[in-house]
Amino acid sequence: MSPLLANIYLHYCMDLWINPWRKRQTPGDVIVVRYADDAVLGFQRKDDAEAFLSQLHQRLDRFGRFARRDCATAGLPKPESFDFLGFTHSCAVLRDRRTFMLLRQTSVSRMRRTLHSVKDGLYRNRHRPVGEQKRGLAAVMRGHLNDFAVPGNVIRVSRFYTELGKLWMKALRRRSQRYRLVWARFGQFLRDALPQPRVVHPWPNKRFDGIHSR
Repeated sequence: MSPLLANIYLHYCMDLWINPWRKRQTPGDVIVVRYADDAVLGFQRKDDAEAFLSQLHQRLDRFGRFARRDCATAGLPKPESFDFLGFTHSCAVLRDRRTFMLLRQTSVSRMRRTLHSVKDGLYRNRHRPVGEQKRGLAAVMRGHLNDFAVPGNVIRVSRFYTELGKLWMKALRRRSQRYRLVWARFGQFLRDALPQPRVVHPWPNKRFDGIHSR
């Protein structure tokens, strides 16, 4: 579904616009290769590339306004959210209160299912060596970061990290009637044991904003 939806959106947002644009407004050659939501563009002239980037931002901003505009026309407070690929998608604005953004946050039901699965595994294996449990949970946290650590979702990623730690602490407490852990002490151990919540997949302009050494 994801490549299909990307093709539908970018066909209208980018493809139908960029071909006339490069024929009318660029004296130099322009090469465009797009596959689903990935694209590579080559420009003969630097000023053409800079002009394209500026106008592409305006183009994307125009398409990003439809949901809010249509809801305002219909008298609705805001566009509805929807769940897709483990995320809850909703419309939001940045702190400047003008820039539209698509907010992606981990679906509550997806997080609940994952934590429930982790809990079952911990209680089945709570007597295994702590180092073995640490490696397993670190892999779970790395996988969660790879899937969900996107801009705007750090709070829910941090919540997953905290709930994961609490489940582990409870499982370790059950190893012995006399064995008691407190969160203040366990928290430091957890910071050393598991990858920390952070943004793994920044915005595209941050990922690809590289400057050649020359």
